[in-house]
Amino acid sequence: MKSILLFIALMLCINTNKATTIESNSKGSIGRKSAGCKGLGICLAANANEGELNLIFRYDNTDSKLFILIDEKEVIDKQSSAIDYLRGKNSFLLDEDVVLPSKIVTSLSLKNALLTKGSYPLHYQDGKFILVITR
Repeated sequence: MKSILLFIALMLCINTNKATTIESNSKGSIGRKSAGCKGLGICLAANANEGELNLIFRYDNTDSKLFILIDEKEVIDKQSSAIDYLRGKNSFLLDEDVVLPSKIVTSLSLKNALLTKGSYPLHYQDGKFILVITR
């Protein structure tokens, strides 16, 4: 009987400790693709190069939220002109739709590869700007 109770307790621990967030990285910059990656938006890079920002895509599958984390220091070092778009703001306006790379869609098990244009909540925490996409 004790072994059955121990087994049940272990199974409950395993099930409740499942990861609810999944992460994937991509390179890109702050800007609109149609405007040569200038302005406000997210311009994802087809080929990574040194000047691109490391964008962390984190998907929380418990409440279907996609977070895009952008390191403040990286923005200052690699794309200082974009820092004014992010600092002190509580929303981020995507001027145009953004198609996520298939690597991101597959690794995060997303149903939709499109981030539609519009205004999204933006937070700052621990040196990172966090864009919140509710799906």
